[in-house]
Amino acid sequence: MILTSGRLEVEVAPAGTRYRGARFDWTAFVVQVVLDGRHRFCTSESLTSGVGSGGIGLCNEFGLDQPLGFDQAAPGEQFPKLGVGLLTRPDRAGADLMRAYPIAPFAISEQVNGARVRWTVEPACCRGYAARLHKTLELDDDTLRIGYRLDNCGEEAIRTTEYNHNFINIDGNAIGPEYQLTTSAQVAMAAGAHDVLGRPDGFSWPQGVGSFYARLQVPAQEQGFSWTLTHQPSRTSVSERLDRQPLVLALWGLPHVVSPELFIAIDCPAGESREWQREYRFSCR
Repeated sequence: MILTSGRLEVEVAPAGTRYRGARFDWTAFVVQVVLDGRHRFCTSESLTSGVGSGGIGLCNEFGLDQPLGFDQAAPGEQFPKLGVGLLTRPDRAGADLMRAYPIAPFAISEQVNGARVRWTVEPACCRGYAARLHKTLELDDDTLRIGYRLDNCGEEAIRTTEYNHNFINIDGNAIGPEYQLTTSAQVAMAAGAHDVLGRPDGFSWPQGVGSFYARLQVPAQEQGFSWTLTHQPSRTSVSERLDRQPLVLALWGLPHVVSPELFIAIDCPAGESREWQREYRFSCR
């Protein structure tokens, strides 16, 4: 489906169409964002068909390091992957969400109203876990907002992580010194210092950079946290603002793609709910 605002044209894949894998949330799966009919911001994780996770554009994931209930599931038994469904553990190997786990998808409803879409992912109890996920994507001029609400309908507390794996490339320009990443508060390198160049005004990449991964420590912020990625020659940029304290800012990429990822911690006891919002702004000045 194509959503439009005064300045944005956004392609959003209906749940379970463009992506049906075990890793990424099937809802609010943003394939492409175009600003003013000219500037494009999204790309694929891999440029080779069949290689990689199948990620593209703006797509989120719950439980990257350890899905809920995985350790308790014996081979042949199921465990829940939020935003996806009940996955079957095939053997005693550790969790690897690049694998093609058998999936029993959650029931998902989708309501479109102009430049706004609302998804509801219904709960399916598994190992004491059950959650209803509400997500809303809406456009306003140059801004795209994704709102989340997670209702814990099960017996077990939901303790996990969530992040958006933003697969970004601005107008086809290769990742390198023309790009700069700035943040709303000073961050510190935790790992991967050789992959990203830290500067007083932000971070950048060397010419001909290969694959890279860095973890940036984020200071405590009462008013949320944001990053901005700018292609400096064209002064075209995208920013993401999270309305709560992130665990870490991870920075992953390849020569054709960069992904700033704001991870959050979710601790939701049985019977309670948690809400948060991610806001993206696209600009050319």
